[in-house]
Amino acid sequence: MNEAPEREEARRAGRSGGKKFARAVSYALDGISATLASERNMKIHFTVASLLFLFELITRPQLAAVALSVAVATAVMAAEMVNTAVEQMVDTMANGQVLAFAKLAKDATAGAVLLLAFGSLGVGFYIVVDTYPWHWRTFSSLHGQGAVLSACALGVLGTLAVHSYRWARRAETSGRQG
Repeated sequence: MNEAPEREEARRAGRSGGKKFARAVSYALDGISATLASERNMKIHFTVASLLFLFELITRPQLAAVALSVAVATAVMAAEMVNTAVEQMVDTMANGQVLAFAKLAKDATAGAVLLLAFGSLGVGFYIVVDTYPWHWRTFSSLHGQGAVLSACALGVLGTLAVHSYRWARRAETSGRQG
């Protein structure tokens, strides 16, 4: 009989853990949406990644190339989000003043994003050249795993785009009311 209360307590703890995780994911999606809605460079990275994944879906490169492009595109967008967070924090701390530490922090994170973006262009260029001559293999069975990964990446980006649009609309509405 002593086990029943322990199980109930464990079950409740597990349930609240799931709610905490769901809340954390929701906050993360809001962060991605806010960056995508407000930052021009994030929109550029997002668009270029979407076009590359669409190209990969059509031309069907090997799975390793698609996985590399997904990893690099994700790294670039994550770095852009870190850059945005650093810029926001530094601007808040600097209180509108131009300070040496503020300039260095902002320039360093922007430089990190630039390096990653150049690296990702190299990966994208490799994929475009490696799949030449381009054959439209959309409905072929060639490199099916890479096509599935490309489709999944496009699906994630599409979902994030919709979430970002809804987030921006919600922020716009709450801004007008407040």
